[in-house]
Amino acid sequence: MDSPVSVKVYYHGKVLLQTPEGVQFVCRNPCTFAVPFTISFEELNGAICQSIDSPRSKKVTSILYRHPLLIFGGFIQFQTMYITDEASMQKMFSIYHQVQSQVSVIELYVEFKQLPLVVEEPDPIKEWEGYNSESEEEFDSNYEIVDSNEGRDHVYSTRLTLSQNHSKLNSDTIAEAIKSLVKADPSLKIEEVQSRFNYMISYRKAWLAKQKSIEKVFGGWKSSYEVLYTWFEAMCQKEPSAAVEFESIIPYDGNKIAPDVRIFNRVFWTFYPCLRAFKHSKPIVQVDSTNLCGKYKGTLLVAVSQDGNQNIVPIAFAIVEGETSDAWYFFLSRLRKHVVTRDGVGLISNQHDSIKSAIARSNGAWEPPRAFHMFCIRHIASNFLRRFKVPSLQKLVVKIGSSKTMREYNMRYQKLHEQGEIYTEWLDKIPRSQYALAFDEGYRWGCMTTNLVECINSVLKGVRNLPVTALVKETFNRLNELFTRKRAEAERAAGNIQVNCLDMQNEIFEVREIPIGVEYRVNLRQCRCDCGDFQVDRIPCLHVFATCANQHLDWQVYVNEVYRLDEIRKVYRARFRPLGDPTTWPVYQGPRMIPNPTFKRVCIGHPKKPRRCRICGGNGHRCSRCPQDVGSSRGGSVASAPY
Repeated sequence: MDSPVSVKVYYHGKVLLQTPEGVQFVCRNPCTFAVPFTISFEELNGAICQSIDSPRSKKVTSILYRHPLLIFGGFIQFQTMYITDEASMQKMFSIYHQVQSQVSVIELYVEFKQLPLVVEEPDPIKEWEGYNSESEEEFDSNYEIVDSNEGRDHVYSTRLTLSQNHSKLNSDTIAEAIKSLVKADPSLKIEEVQSRFNYMISYRKAWLAKQKSIEKVFGGWKSSYEVLYTWFEAMCQKEPSAAVEFESIIPYDGNKIAPDVRIFNRVFWTFYPCLRAFKHSKPIVQVDSTNLCGKYKGTLLVAVSQDGNQNIVPIAFAIVEGETSDAWYFFLSRLRKHVVTRDGVGLISNQHDSIKSAIARSNGAWEPPRAFHMFCIRHIASNFLRRFKVPSLQKLVVKIGSSKTMREYNMRYQKLHEQGEIYTEWLDKIPRSQYALAFDEGYRWGCMTTNLVECINSVLKGVRNLPVTALVKETFNRLNELFTRKRAEAERAAGNIQVNCLDMQNEIFEVREIPIGVEYRVNLRQCRCDCGDFQVDRIPCLHVFATCANQHLDWQVYVNEVYRLDEIRKVYRARFRPLGDPTTWPVYQGPRMIPNPTFKRVCIGHPKKPRRCRICGGNGHRCSRCPQDVGSSRGGSVASAPY
């Protein structure tokens, strides 16, 4: 702990989110220096500023730490966390100690408070001539040429210091400047847009600039609905096995049906590789939702599964009006029809009433024995905390649900009962088979939460900020990248395990852990062990390995087929087919699709255009009623006086 650690700082560069190894920092000249583990957060900021020789690097606004995450099978994915205070910095050092065998240096990406607007044209003076105002004095005070290499060949740079009321730095100008940022991350925060300028632009102007930039990069919000059907038609022509279902509303012009126009309502889609992947994945489905953040309201529904290597497998998507019973029924019925065609499947979700209602309307498609609906234990614990306001018991509720054996369950349940009978009465209203691992009959496959669905947000980061067609395209492109990467990983791992299925009689054994003196009974015929891991995960536990080694048995016989490497390879075997140039797509002959006008966001949460005075620059009044105008009155009339 006393020895210093090397810190590598990246700045004025980029944070690449979608790379084969996860998040990656890049910049031209990263700097490296050593710091002790006893350094404070304030001292770390000072060390960063001293190591970077630049007049712009005086105030650090954000520090991003890149660290590896070990994935099942020995693979590493890099993720990030923000360093904001002493606690997060100590957590950074703690993570470094755990992973320093893989990464010997701490990598940080640093941003500063005042970054100038970088003009990438070869002649920046000509670039800004078009933005000159009528006032020559204002132009001279707002722009200056700085000699950055005095005494040598003259190298000039443009410094942008616009005044607060400069009319030329409008949302269109800002939108053009942040196009590259929006393209890299459509979920770019408004505060980040504001921080890119030496001029404090308003939240409204930054928000408008972001929306305009998204339209320039990804297409218009309204026109996106018109091309959505065309894109799906082209995709299905390239891959007929894909599944797409639309629901639209017929608009009326008075009492007559509007010709050749349909109002978008819902769409369900899944790609052929996703269909193939689920056949070789665990029979488990997790569903969740996330709200869209664009110009039109809506909700993205996602269903995922898991392969035998603990990897997330997205299997279906839908865009609907919200988390209503009809919307969930639309999604779950199409999911059952096109993707989840086998029985004995576990379905994990939160306790939303709309999901329960949709399952009740499924005519047995999502009910036993065809499917088994179970709840996310984290959501149950959150509901418990919301009901009783007792944070100390929230973790105990999670432990009760995560108990692998009935003995563990009863012991923890009794602890909760001792804290108050009202707590166990609340928990008893939920069937044990829907929240407790010990009573799920193995249909959970060890999955206690809907974290798989939430983790897919890292793959689909930012898509909910896009127009609808761009959103669908991103699911196609990013799943293509995911499947390609996982297929390569599975191919590299091929040959490490040889699976041999033998027909042999299994017996019951007793395994004793000598250090602690605990005995476990192993039943190889029924694939059960007293520890609970064998029957929950469908993969041999420590006690089964010991039994097989003692009896000279092949332990691989007791591994469920979803864990076999050939099954994992089959998950990602199907490939996404390129759609080609849009000019080669079939000509769409159907009605024109338009967005639902009732979904358009209005009023709350979005800016209104204020009245702005040309004289004083203030909001809320026009120049005719400006109190600073000579000769004006409160009534707004101007008295004319003879010269």
